Amino acid sequence: MAFTAKPFGLTLAAAAAVELLSLAAFYQPVIGTVGCLLLIAAALIASLRRLEYGLYFILAELFIGSQGHLLEAQFGGTNVSLRIGLFIAVLAAWLWHRLKAKNVTVPRSPLWYCYLGLGTFISIGLLQGLAANDFGSVFFDFNAWMYFGLTIAFFDAAGPKFLERTIQILLAATAWVAAKTVVVLLLFSHNLTAIGGPLYQWLRDTRTGEVTLVSGTIFRIFFQSQLYVLIGYFIVAALLIHGWQQLPKRNRWLGIGYLYLVGVALVVSQSRSFWVGAAAAAVTLLVLLVWRLKLSLQKTAQIGLLFGVSAASALLTVQLITGNVFSNIVGNRFKDLPREAAGMSRLNQLQPLTKNIAARPLLGYGFGKTLTYQSRDPRVLETHPDGRYTTYAFEWGYLDIALKIGVLGLGAYLVLVGYVVFKLIQNLKFKTSASLGLLAGLVALVITNVFSPYLNHPLGIGYVMLVSALIAQDKTRGISNDEF
Repeated sequence: MAFTAKPFGLTLAAAAAVELLSLAAFYQPVIGTVGCLLLIAAALIASLRRLEYGLYFILAELFIGSQGHLLEAQFGGTNVSLRIGLFIAVLAAWLWHRLKAKNVTVPRSPLWYCYLGLGTFISIGLLQGLAANDFGSVFFDFNAWMYFGLTIAFFDAAGPKFLERTIQILLAATAWVAAKTVVVLLLFSHNLTAIGGPLYQWLRDTRTGEVTLVSGTIFRIFFQSQLYVLIGYFIVAALLIHGWQQLPKRNRWLGIGYLYLVGVALVVSQSRSFWVGAAAAAVTLLVLLVWRLKLSLQKTAQIGLLFGVSAASALLTVQLITGNVFSNIVGNRFKDLPREAAGMSRLNQLQPLTKNIAARPLLGYGFGKTLTYQSRDPRVLETHPDGRYTTYAFEWGYLDIALKIGVLGLGAYLVLVGYVVFKLIQNLKFKTSASLGLLAGLVALVITNVFSPYLNHPLGIGYVMLVSALIAQDKTRGISNDEF
């Protein structure tokens, strides 16, 4: 079981060590530089030994690192983030392995052609951006898409134990992020730290997450990497649902405990996008249980009820932690959306986005395309009192993609994701918890991306590469529940 496996414990220890290094680097930047360089060197050495090991560094950093700046190496006025350093190290190791083997072939999989199609439109978007848009905007807009450069490394490294170890690392990392979320809420809601204090500054400066006072003792604790907390929830839910009879009692309780912890963290995140994604993934899971796994409607309804009980218990826990037993945390997040600052800002992006996409629908404007909209975000109003904000980054994930690489580019991306979904559904005939959990996680990501941009960010791109590589190498079949 993942919770008692060696990679799980190692990942927990590594996550704690990296977080402590990051906190120390907040006060003494040289610690961050040394720690960052040591981790990059370790990843390079591990990758040269076996490429798969380097990808575990890549994935663990994604699962806990949010924007990728948990650690940075500072050289004068230039900062190199841990994420960029790991990217370069693993890509260099992949090239070394290929040259050593004198192997220049590409994977023979329909998925590879999907990637080539998407890559073509990404390249067109880059050329258009360089020709028409500000270079700085193009660079910062495009650099996230460069993460797709690891695709062939994922394809090459997806060996027999890759799925098993990756899930162990994922569950450890997400348990850490979930626990960190709850601890941060406890500290803020009980006045043990405050907005503007050292903890708040550290979280903000490392771009790990956001802490926002909602009212009284209720705070929103949002980390971008909570996306994988959401994905981990459905992987473990699929394991418990599909393999309940085969799992030892201890592992059942560990799985239930994990679901409870990450469920609380998802409530604390107060992310409407995550909640909608979770609802879509839960519905998908229930439909697949009836349609593909032939579970009875009665048992499926009971599982649906358990999802509801899980959500209610997580909500009650947050209310008890904050001392707001009678507050409606979820309802308040969906109340008065057109008048709420974040909701209004997001809605105000729709008109300029749709208007500009309609003007150049096929290939878009290229990376770095900026638009101006009326923002109500307090952070924006600090620097733009009139609220008029010009940016190349937008909350509507699919519209952002269509603006930069056109509807054709967006279509190519959706074909890639659609093919992965199709293959995962196909593999359900082997009745594997892996396919069921990975598919529910992918649905959560795809729906979340409607309202929050993840598929054009390393966090979402990393999951797409991971699952597609497993599909290409046929690694989602025949994995027993005991191996998790």
